[in-house]
Amino acid sequence: MRLHLFFLLLTLTSCAAVDPSDPPRLVVVLSVDQMRGDMPSRFQPVLGGRGLSRIAREGVVYERCEYAMASTLTGPGHAVLLTGAYPSQTGVTANDLCSYELGHCFYCAADTAGLPSPFPLMLPTVGDALVASDTLSRSISLAIKDRAAILMGGHNPDAVCWVDPLTGRFTTSAAYPTPVWLADLAARHSYHEALGSTWEAVISNEMLSEPDDQPWEGTLGDGRRAFPHRLPSVLDRTTVEDVGMTPFAVAMLFDAAKEVIDAERLGADGHPDLLTIGLSSTDFAGHRFGPDSREVYELYVHVDSAIADLIDHLDARVGRDKYVLIITSDHGVAPVPEQLLANVRHREPSVDAGRVSTTTIRSAVERALTDVQGTPEPRSWIWQVLAPSIYLDHEVIAQQGIELPRARRIAASAVAKIPGIGFVATHDELQNEQRPASIDPSAWSAMRNSFHPDRTGDVMLFPKRYWIIGSKATTHGSPYDYDRWVPLMMLGGGLPAQRH
Repeated sequence: MRLHLFFLLLTLTSCAAVDPSDPPRLVVVLSVDQMRGDMPSRFQPVLGGRGLSRIAREGVVYERCEYAMASTLTGPGHAVLLTGAYPSQTGVTANDLCSYELGHCFYCAADTAGLPSPFPLMLPTVGDALVASDTLSRSISLAIKDRAAILMGGHNPDAVCWVDPLTGRFTTSAAYPTPVWLADLAARHSYHEALGSTWEAVISNEMLSEPDDQPWEGTLGDGRRAFPHRLPSVLDRTTVEDVGMTPFAVAMLFDAAKEVIDAERLGADGHPDLLTIGLSSTDFAGHRFGPDSREVYELYVHVDSAIADLIDHLDARVGRDKYVLIITSDHGVAPVPEQLLANVRHREPSVDAGRVSTTTIRSAVERALTDVQGTPEPRSWIWQVLAPSIYLDHEVIAQQGIELPRARRIAASAVAKIPGIGFVATHDELQNEQRPASIDPSAWSAMRNSFHPDRTGDVMLFPKRYWIIGSKATTHGSPYDYDRWVPLMMLGGGLPAQRH
């Protein structure tokens, strides 16, 4: 079931489904990064009864909610959630992207000078529309990742705050107003409080079948792949993610969110407010250890507890009928290829899974164009490789006397021959809607929804099913169901318990 959260929010804020004379005073959107659609039910045996299971009993659950796009990445996903539009319209085609028109490559949540801002987002969000229609309404976005906070917060929110990767404290940028409570929030909540502490397991070994220590997993803090995990004693760019994937970061974000609700008196009057929350810890842990790891299971125990406390806080401060809590995700996640191979080996004759490196992709394109046109001097044929795009150097191509459409075809043909590559299309094919016979209609539609003529590169590529690009334990960013499937759960606002 494909749904735009945008339209659900519009329905809820107008309350057409409940009572138009008594709309919710507060809508809270919680995006749990990398929470695949099966995770709430799959993790249920180790979770409590007051968090996700309470929403399943008392709220609205959509069991099959899927993105109809191929760029299932953090930036594009969060841009969809609060605009209701895919990358073809938002312009947020990847986490990092380039523009030939501007002559720059830039981050999906920053301007071309590097200032964190909504510059790449070409559309307004629900929050932008809300504050434009009612100047007394509040729109606030809070997250661990800057891109989650910024792309859900939009262009004209009252506040957008995230955790600074250098200081481990909540911050904002000159692109946004500085809320009066930010200094106190940053002083009270810091990753520094977790340095040198230990993350202990709370789930009994009997409840999990997979061993804790797996050869394909990464390490945390003290270099261990198994519990207990000792966190680093120094905070810098190389260790901030270690703290960010622990229960400490989960508690810090949710505590901050509850404090912001109180400080801003969200939901306290008849002017509807919006609070978006981006929980990135689950994504950090999933990339490092894999979605079936002990670390991810353990983390969700704490996430579930934090959600339970948030519900209690909203019930007490706003009232169940006066708020709507929406829980979803920006994308799903692929199985770890090595784990898939190890598990399937005992049950089936074969499985096709593996990895592709960006170095392999780059080398194949350079070699193919050099074979046809000679070695370019002094630069290479490629401007950037930022999955899912390959950006060719148009100046070099012109200097070497080759037409751009032909260069694109040569590059695409070379990439298509790499083992593990599933779908490849040129910029011209995508723009002119000329579907290659090698791409099925469903995947083509998802690729088209992820294509923007000025932001997508000369070649768009995606791996085969169960293959990933990169060296992390696993990742996402493909048109397959495991990357597109996310939960969608709602509680409050007078909505009766239902499942779809």
